[in-house]
Amino acid sequence: MWKETNRFLLLSSATLSLVRLHLRVFIAGATAVLALLLAARVFMEEMRRTLKWLLVQSEAWIARGTLDTSNGREVSSHVQDGLTAYAHRQAAMYRALGVKFAKMWEGVPALVEREDEPTPPDDDDLPADFDHSPEAANIVAG
Repeated sequence: MWKETNRFLLLSSATLSLVRLHLRVFIAGATAVLALLLAARVFMEEMRRTLKWLLVQSEAWIARGTLDTSNGREVSSHVQDGLTAYAHRQAAMYRALGVKFAKMWEGVPALVEREDEPTPPDDDDLPADFDHSPEAANIVAG
């Protein structure tokens, strides 16, 4: 009785080898996809840190421009104005780099964190004559 009930679960050695091969290929592909997703998330974190660093550098240069940079020495107002202008120019450069990188990278998070991953079809997507029986889903030994 057991053999009759479970005859659809019995696989020939050739079929079993084929199933194992497909399983290995699937696992290798899934592993590669997971590694790629991990690398993409690490890259996104590096992008976030880079943008944050550029912002911090810009703010630091603005702060340098408002400090007395003469170190206690007598400097003319022209020199102090030049130092302040240089600090503001550096701050603008860091801000511009941040804006440029943010524009270049604006589509990356949408590519990495897509919610529309492929899902199995619903019954509504299947043809009307689709066979739902367990026998149709099993591989029968030859």
